[in-house]
Amino acid sequence: MDFVTSDGGCGGVRLSYERHGPAKGAPTVVLLHGWSLDRRVWSWQVDALGDVAVVAYDARGHGRSGPVTRTTATVARLADDLAEMLGAVTRAIGWCLSVIRSAL
Repeated sequence: MDFVTSDGGCGGVRLSYERHGPAKGAPTVVLLHGWSLDRRVWSWQVDALGDVAVVAYDARGHGRSGPVTRTTATVARLADDLAEMLGAVTRAIGWCLSVIRSAL
């Protein structure tokens, strides 16, 4: 487990993430859980995606990532955090706050 600090417009919060799969040369997929969950929800998918690099992270206020306050618990802040994680990612999969969605 590693941490990255997301500025997210609020002075920074530590986002906890795990990296799996090949270190170089493979496409990278970032997995983001739904509201009130954490990165562990993706464990079966991480195992199934063995031929790609996978980054699964805990959104702010979830799992082992830093806490939120009333003013930082917004969808806009979550989007800022995702932008921090994406970097050179070629595909992203996520859950809407109310509906399961896939970008594959």
